Parts: sequence; structure tokens; C-alpha cells
Amino acid sequence: MPKSARYILRWLPEQAAYSFIGPTDEPSPALMDSSDDWLRWLETHDAFAFAGRNGRINLLKERRRNKDEGYWYAYRRHQGRMRKRYLGLSSQLSIDRLEEMADLLHEQDIATTPQPFNNIASLNNVGNATITHAVSFEPLLLPKLQLPQLQKSLLPREQLWQLLDRGLEHKLTVVSGPAGYGKTTTVSQWIAHNSTRADFPRVGSVTLDDEDNDVVRFWRYLIAACQTLHPGCGEEALELLRAHRLPPFKPLQMMLTSLINELSQFTYPAILILDDCHVINSPQVIESLNFFFDHLPGSLHCFIILRGDPMFSVARLLGRNELLDIYPPALAFSFEETCAFFEQELPFKLSLKDLRHIHEQLQGWATGLRLLARALADTANTHTIQQILTNFSQNYWSIREYLLNEVFLTLSEKLQEFLLQTSVLPLLTAPLCDALRESQDSEQFIQALQAGDMFLIPLYGSNQWARYHPLFAEVMRQEAQRKLGDNALRLLSARASIWYEEHGLQTEAIEAALEAKAFPRAIKIIEQLIASQQQDHTPAAQKIYSLRRWLQGLPEEELIHHPDICVRYAMSLLFLLLEDPGTTHGLPQIQRLLQMAEQYWRDANNIEKLAEVFAFRALLARQEGNILPAVTWARQALAWLPATERTWRNLALTVVGVGEILTGDLMAARRILLEALTLSEQQGNLLYARATRGMLSGASFELGELRHTAEQLRQILHEARIQEDRDDITRMQLGLANIYYQWNQLEEARQAAQEAFELSEQTHTEDTLAHTTMCLASIEQAQGQTEQAQQRLTAWLVRMQTPTTAQSNQLSREVRSMLARFQLASANQMAVERWFASVEQAQETLPLLQRRREQLMSVRFLLSQGALTPALVQLEELYTSAQQTGHVLLSLEVLVVLVLAHARQGTYQKAHEQLHQLLQLTQGEGYLRLFLDEGEEMATLLRNHLPQVQSKVLHTYVRKLLTAFEPQGRQRSTSAQTLLSEPLSQQEQKVLRLLAMGNSNAEIASELVVSVNTIRSQVQSIYRKLDVNNRIQASERARQLNING
Repeated sequence: MPKSARYILRWLPEQAAYSFIGPTDEPSPALMDSSDDWLRWLETHDAFAFAGRNGRINLLKERRRNKDEGYWYAYRRHQGRMRKRYLGLSSQLSIDRLEEMADLLHEQDIATTPQPFNNIASLNNVGNATITHAVSFEPLLLPKLQLPQLQKSLLPREQLWQLLDRGLEHKLTVVSGPAGYGKTTTVSQWIAHNSTRADFPRVGSVTLDDEDNDVVRFWRYLIAACQTLHPGCGEEALELLRAHRLPPFKPLQMMLTSLINELSQFTYPAILILDDCHVINSPQVIESLNFFFDHLPGSLHCFIILRGDPMFSVARLLGRNELLDIYPPALAFSFEETCAFFEQELPFKLSLKDLRHIHEQLQGWATGLRLLARALADTANTHTIQQILTNFSQNYWSIREYLLNEVFLTLSEKLQEFLLQTSVLPLLTAPLCDALRESQDSEQFIQALQAGDMFLIPLYGSNQWARYHPLFAEVMRQEAQRKLGDNALRLLSARASIWYEEHGLQTEAIEAALEAKAFPRAIKIIEQLIASQQQDHTPAAQKIYSLRRWLQGLPEEELIHHPDICVRYAMSLLFLLLEDPGTTHGLPQIQRLLQMAEQYWRDANNIEKLAEVFAFRALLARQEGNILPAVTWARQALAWLPATERTWRNLALTVVGVGEILTGDLMAARRILLEALTLSEQQGNLLYARATRGMLSGASFELGELRHTAEQLRQILHEARIQEDRDDITRMQLGLANIYYQWNQLEEARQAAQEAFELSEQTHTEDTLAHTTMCLASIEQAQGQTEQAQQRLTAWLVRMQTPTTAQSNQLSREVRSMLARFQLASANQMAVERWFASVEQAQETLPLLQRRREQLMSVRFLLSQGALTPALVQLEELYTSAQQTGHVLLSLEVLVVLVLAHARQGTYQKAHEQLHQLLQLTQGEGYLRLFLDEGEEMATLLRNHLPQVQSKVLHTYVRKLLTAFEPQGRQRSTSAQTLLSEPLSQQEQKVLRLLAMGNSNAEIASELVVSVNTIRSQVQSIYRKLDVNNRIQASERARQLNING
């Protein structure tokens, strides 16, 4: 960003107003959020600075390929690090949004620079010591974060190094080729060659294995590799990674966004190497990698090493010229390099003819060249050389046969035996090999293999551990199975398992026990692992992929005697289902496992363990949308769970709390959720605490507390934006959109709902997608766009097709009910009759609150048919039941229809009594749409009721409602301002509306989240512009000008 901005939008405290500063020869835009002038200015400019109440930020518009309109980003530099946040389109750049972003970036400023790690081993402490409430991650296997140690005799490959240099001009470089093409070696050589250059980027790497198909483990290692590049980074990402598999089950993209944003703050270049990427086949890992590569910061260059084609999408990167491909033809040794290689490796010279023959046969294959060099090294006889060349290119073209006949069989019998016995080990160290072989001489065998260049690769930075070359290891394992037999290999694996366990390597001990088919031993170690994780009273949510794979290998006759294992197995399957919400595969197996565990604990009469199973069933039922069974399971779990079992209690409490909102007593829901919130805070699980606060805001909304709920939602939204928690941002914006709608602030409601809708589409969240669709449709209906509103709801139902779960059925019924109301308003009686008939015939069970609202819609249909008496009977029953359970908002909705029903019946006194009661109940919270959505019928009742209103506050409220009923009220408000010598700003209009409603300065300041001094200044400015001296005069003057509606 430029140091001196050409355009500045600045807050002037002394004038309590914003000022635009730009070149003198250019006109300044009007600074109203809704001003077309301001929007046009944003669309035609690409940068400006904002100095607001909460700090300064720079704004820059970035244009996307094939997009005419650009997207605005906010920047703020702190201690040499640049922070960047997405703002949106020009139409979304309101002053309030700019202030919010300035405040957000100000809070994110880091006071101190993190200290660098002294050793890569310290990575194992990152994310464990700093977060005490969650289960610690499994220890890192540090050799996975190290490149292999290079042999000193490697041939320099400068031409290939130059190609790798070009990779620094791209975001992503793919190095792909078959086994043995020297991919990892070449990249390691290139890095070692450039390591003395002062301008060469920092390097971090991770070597992947099959276990990394667990998405949490994969990103745990990738974050650790990033921390070797930028010490201290990724702490928030690690916390969010935990939250992906712990309540509240945050989406993975939230962690990715946090990590990418933090990496983008570092300006110095870095290289991240992902080796052996071909082992990755998990769709979720691949999808997350696609997102990561699509949003790589400019300073980070990724090098991907794999066999075959990339498993992730490269089309977009290729289209943007951000990807460099290095395929086998580039990796293969050239003829010149082949000549140089044999000149370096052999004590004699090969003829040019022989060299050409070798090059034609091997096509520059690095491993083949090295194998042939080994075969030729011990002979100088021309005849023997020719015989070896002939055999190598013909009879022994099979690498397996060559490795066996020309490498393995040339070794001593003892060394052959050592290779076969240790081939079962992924990593070798002398003490482990001694335990495996029941001997004390393994160190000398390892040294002999290393001295003879026997495909044993020492791990970089370690003098103790090594691994076999993958090709060689595979051949040795096959030969071991053929020569030693399955029983002998199982015995070796069993010994390895014992050694691993004794040395605290539980994961390796389990793997080896399963290889040995020592199932009781494997179960024992798995139970120990689970017990160690339970010390923090948190379900074992890490190592999900590994746990599932381990337990899949156990026969059911073993599982049935280990109920804890059954529950953890079921939990691992549930977490994987949560990561792919569209699938139900695995549910029968989960139920079977829970059934086995439940039966065992019932037979043992262990009610505390039964309670854990019930809490699990409650969580499962809630995820499926089966609220009533979920609450039943959760209540029983709470009755039996000990007070010390905080995590299971917390889960059960939130299930019961949500159940009370939907099916029971709202005050009980608030009490229960507050208890759950306390438990979350005690555990330090701040993400779940925030999710629980979101549930509490839902209870407050149904209690009719719009202002309190809005304050809760804004606070949670602020925290969620700081962490870029898309799930919470979506839900909080949806909640605010519903409140703005009730306040008739339709544009604010539309913006909040649209953001929630777009985020729901990105995260594929079924319930928020349905509810944001309904909210947007309601706004369109309120704005007179009836056809568009109905089309929106119909399109959602078409996409939904046939509901397959309880939740999808409930959402479908909710959308159909809203569509029927819109159809009733547009006099489409046939469509409403079809809906009414479908509801009468429906067999599905709905939550009580939804059933009541559906019944209220049915009553509206009865009223439209003139069936007043049965409608009134049902309305009275609905009103009484809503009051009994504390569902204030529902009771208000029923009361509105009761007023209309009595008016239609001709009992006007009763109608006006209930209307007056309704006004008293709603005035304090500022309800408008509750009345406006009833149309002219309600407007007439309010006009007739106005003379009977004695209260000044209620009188003002009714006048405000009547003004809002006027179809051109907003337009007249705008034109009326032209009569003033100086128009009111948007903020002053908000202050005036609240002032006219009788709020004090302190109440207005609280509502608008500003200081009382700011409100005093704005009130004085309003008095001056309206030419009045007090609040009463200001309210009357505003009414005359029709600008407080």
C-alpha cells in the first residue's frame, strides 16, 4: 500500500462527522451509506484510506479474472507484518462496515514478536502447552518434518536446479514421476545447493504417509511444517483444527482461512514441500488442499512431490499461470548426465557405445542407473561388463528380480536374514532391531548396509533412525513373506509392538500388534491411549482416521467384550459422517456398536457408562433432527452422569436446552444453557462457549427480547469475525437479519441475510441455507416482490427434492408453510388448500414450536374461509399454551391474528382491547413487521385505535406504525430532508428515531454501540438542523417532515 493515500475518509470528532479528503480538482462524494454518489465513487476508484473512530486502515480493490467488478480488501500494518481482510463488493462498503473492520484489525495487532524455536523438537509443544482445555494432539513424528540426508557423491544436476528455480516464480510446483526417478533427492539437492544464498527462501517440509488421510492429522503436520518457516504462527489454526472434531464441530474451512490469513502476513518468501502426496486419497483432505492452493499467499511457494498425476485440481492454477509442472522427461538423466554419473561412480570408463546403449535402455531412470553402477563397480573385465549390460537390459529388466539376484543374494546369509527380519519396520533403529531379532548386533548390520549403499536412507538430523528405499523395502517384504512365512512375520511384529510400547510409541505399538494379529494386545494399548485422552474429560476426537482403521481390523467377537472401544469406534464413525453431511453410510454400524456397548453396561449395571452411551445417542439424534428422542436420551444421561464428567454433561445440557426452546419451557431452556455455558468456560472451550451463547440468543429471540438478542448477536458476530468463524458469522447474521426485519430495517436485514446465505452455500449447511432463503423471501415479500419471494421458496423446495432425514423434513415443512402464507396473501386459494390438505394428512412428528406455528398458519387459512368460530377456539388454545411455555414471540404472533379474528367477527371492543395489549407488549422492543405484514386490515384497526391511546409513548409508537404503513413513506422522508437547510446524516436519523421513541441518551448510546458523549454531540447537531430546542420539539418536527418513520 502507498505510504500517502490520495483519498482519505476521516472521522472528525469535533464535528461529529466524516470528512472526505481528495485532490482539489475532484468533487467529493456524498458520504451517505445509501448514496448513489458514494457507490459510484467506489466503483470507479481502486484505493483509499479510512481513519475512523476505531483506527486507520487502507482499502484496496482487487479485480478477479473475467469479473468486471472488483472486491475490496482492508490492510493494516503492524510491527512489519501486513494484515489483510476481505470486505466485499462496493455496495457492501458502508461506513459502519469500515468502522467494524478498523476495530477488528486494531484488536488483532500483536504486541510482541514471537520468539523463534531453538529446535524442531519444540514443535511437539506447540498447540499442546498453550491450550489446556482440549485434548492434546498426538506427538509429532519429527522425521516426517525433515528432508532425507544427502549422499556426498550425488551428481550435481544444474539444469534441473534451474528449472526448480523457476518454481519460485509460481505459487505451486508439481514434481511428478514414477518411483526411483529421484524426485525427493533432486529437490533436496537443490535446497542444499542454495542454502548458503542469503536471498533463498526458508524451507519447511513434511513427508506424508497413509495415516495422513486423516484430515486433522494431515493439517496438524502441515501447520507444524509452516511453523518451521514462521515460528509461532498457526496457533489459532491449531485451536480451530481441534474444534473441527470437538463440539461445536467447526467447519474445516474456518481453520484454513485462519492459517492462510496468518501466512499472508509474512512478507519474506518461504518454500513448503509436501513429499509423497500420492498416498493421499481422502476426499476431504483433497478438497481442503484445493482450497489451500487456490488461496496461497504470494510469499509462499509450495512444491508437491508425488507419483502420477496430482489428485487435486490444477486447472485454475494453470489458467492463472501459477503452476509449474516438472514431469519425468525433465527428471530423467540426460545422456551427458548419464556419462558424468558413470564417470563418477565407476573406477573405469565405459565406451561411448555402451553409454548410449544404457541411456536408450534406462531412459535416464535414476534408480536404474544406480543399480547398474552397483553391478558394474566390482568388475573391470570387458567380457563381464558386456554380459552384465546384456542381462540387465534383457533378462533382469524386472527390478524385483534384479534386486533379489544382484543385490540381496550377493550379501552374506546373516545380512540377508537381517534384511528379511527388519523389512516389517517402517523405520529402523538399532535397539528396535535388537528387540525384534533377540540379538545385540543390529548396529553393525546397519553400519554394513549404510557402508555398502544398500538402499538404507538415514533420516536427516538423526544419527539413530533410518528407512529402506521404498522399492527395496517392498521387494524385501515380499521375499520375507515367501521365505519366513506369515507366522514368523507375525512374531516379529509382536516383538516390535512390545518394544514400541515400552518406549512410549503407542501408535506404532498398535500398528505392529494388528500386523501380528495380536488383537487382545492391540485392544489393550488402544484402551490405554483412550484413557490418556480421557484425563482431560474430553472424548477422544483426535486420531479419528487411525482409530477407525485400527478398529475396522478387529473382529466383532473381540469388540463385544470392550464397550469403551465400541463407543470410541462409533464416535470415530460419527465424526467422519459429520465431515460429509450428505451421507448416511455408517449409521447402521454406529447403532450396532452402541447397542453392543449398551448391552454390556446394562449387564454390568454400570449406569455411569450407560449415561455416556445415552449422551452419545442424544448427540446422534440431535444431528439427525430427531429432537424429542434426543432430549429423552440427554435427560437420562444427565440423571446418571457424575458431576466430574463435564464434557458429556455439557453435550447433554445443550441438547436439552435446544430441545426446551423447540418443545418445552423457554425459561428452563435459558437456565439449562447457562449451566452448559458455565461448563464450557470452566473447560476453556471458548468455541463451544460461543456456540452455546448463540443458542442462548435463540432463546432470547423466542422470548421476544429483540434488543437484548441483537446486543448478544452483535457481540458474538464481532468475535466470530475476528476468528473468521464462518459458521458463527452465518448464524449470527441470520439472527440479526430476523431482528432487523422485525424493526422494518429491510436493507440492513437484506445485507445480513445475503451474507449468511452466501456463507451457507459455501459451507453446504442445510438448516441455515433454508432459513436464510426464508428470510430473504420475507424481505422480498415485504418490499412488494411477491412473485420473486414465492419463486425463491419454490426453487429451494425443488433443490431439496424428497426429504430423507427428520431435519430435512422439518425444514421442508417450514418452507412450505411460509410459501402458503405468501400464497394466501396473493389470494391463491387453491395452492393454500393443497398445502392445508397435505398438513392434515402429514404423519411426521414436528418439534412443538414448529407445530404451533404451522397450526397458526392453518388458522389463517380457516379465517380466509370464514370459519371464525373454530379459528378463534384454536387461537385461544395456542395463545394459552404459548404463554405457559414462555414463548413470548409466538404469543405475540397469535395475538396479532386474534385481533384480526375478533375484528372480522365484529367484536371490535375485544379486538381493540387485545390490540392495546399487543401494543404494550411490543412497543419496548420496537416491533414493526409484526403489524406491517398484516396489511391494510391492521392499518385500519390502528387508525381507529389511535384516539383511544392515552400513553404518550404508545401514541408515538402507533403513529410510527401508521407512518410505516404508508407505501411512499420512505421516499417522502428522503424528499422532506430537502426542506432542511442541512440534511440529517444517516446516523443522525437513527438517533432521531430512537429519541422520538422516548429513549434516553444512555439507551441510544447502548443501542448504537457508541459513547454517551457522541450521542450528546449528535443530538445537538439534530437540534441545530431542525431548528428546535428540546426533544419534544424535535420529535414533532420530525413527524411533520415525516423523517422518523
